[in-house]
Amino acid sequence: LLAFLFDQTSPAAPVLTEHGLDYVAFSAALAAERDRTLAAVGVIAPPPDRLASTPRARGRGPRPGTSAREAWERTMRRVRARRGGRQVLTHADFIIGILSAELGTVPRALLHAGIDRQPLIDALEATISDARKDRTS
Repeated sequence: LLAFLFDQTSPAAPVLTEHGLDYVAFSAALAAERDRTLAAVGVIAPPPDRLASTPRARGRGPRPGTSAREAWERTMRRVRARRGGRQVLTHADFIIGILSAELGTVPRALLHAGIDRQPLIDALEATISDARKDRTS
């Protein structure tokens, strides 16, 4: 999800940057949230080099976790609810699906990093609206 979220070729990338959300800032916010969560239960976070993922079984790709599936479902509900014209899924739609989670690591990390999600979501909505207008012109 992070690679998708911070794809610099996306029209949404400048919007994220304008709101203080880039790969480095988001990664730092996630790491700080992990450390806070572990500290809350009395666990000291291990050094980053110890947090390598487990190698996948041969021939098996990654499977989306619950958070990724929920982000996808939020995204698709938004796209289906749009009125008028062909329903085109944009990069910004999926980012909004990720950012609009009410519970979990992402909203906590953004809160502690001082990122106000609603203005960011509003700005992403505006890019979607502008893109739709450009397509119909």
